[in-house]
Amino acid sequence: MSNGSAIVDDLPASLQRMLERENNPTPEMLARRAENEREAREREIEKARHRLEAAMRDSQAPARSARIVMSGEAKETRAMAAVRAFMASGGSSLVLAGGKGCGKSTAAVWAIAHRLDGYFRYAGELAGLSRDDDERRKITRSRLLVIDDLGVEYLDDKGWFAAFFDEVIVRRHDNELKTIITTNLPKAKFSARYRSERVLDRLSTGMFVEIPEGSMRGAT
Repeated sequence: MSNGSAIVDDLPASLQRMLERENNPTPEMLARRAENEREAREREIEKARHRLEAAMRDSQAPARSARIVMSGEAKETRAMAAVRAFMASGGSSLVLAGGKGCGKSTAAVWAIAHRLDGYFRYAGELAGLSRDDDERRKITRSRLLVIDDLGVEYLDDKGWFAAFFDEVIVRRHDNELKTIITTNLPKAKFSARYRSERVLDRLSTGMFVEIPEGSMRGAT
C-alpha cells in the first residue's frame, strides 16, 4: 500500500516533468521527433503508391499511360484540362475527340488514378466482351469506365456491338456512373455512327470536347 501511495503522490511531479520536457525539448528529442515524422510520411507515401499501383493494375489501363501518370510526367494538355473539369463536375459522360497523340488516353488514365478506381477498355475489345457476363458487370457497373478509341471497332451486321454500347451508355447514365470515351471522330461523324436516340440523348447531357489537331499543350 505504501508503495502505491508513493506512486500516486509522485504522479503530479512526474507529469510536470514530462510537460517541461515536451515544452523544452532537447536537441536529441527534436531530432528523434523529426525522424519519427519523416518515417511516418514515408510510410504514408508508400501506402499511397501501393494503392495507386493496385488501381492501375485492376483497371487494366495500358502500361505506357499508367507509367506516365504514376511518374507524374503527364502533360497539362487540353485533354487533361477537360478530364480534370469533368471529374470535378457532376456530369456522367465525357467524349474526348481528337487525333492521335493529343493526350486523350493518358488524360483518361489520369482520371482512374485520381479516383483510385476505374476500368479501361479499348473499343475494339467491347464487341467480344459483350457476351461475357463478368465483363458486362464490370463495364456497366464500375464507378468510372474508360472506353478508348471508339470508332475503330467493327460494327457487325447483327448489331451486337450497337446493342451492347446502347446498354452500357444508358445504364451508366441512369445510374450516374462516370464514363470517359476517347475517339478520333469529330462530333458530326460520331453522331452519325452512333445514332441511337437513347445513346445520343444520354451523351448530349455530358461534355463533348473536340481537341484541335496536334494540340498537346494546355487550354491556354
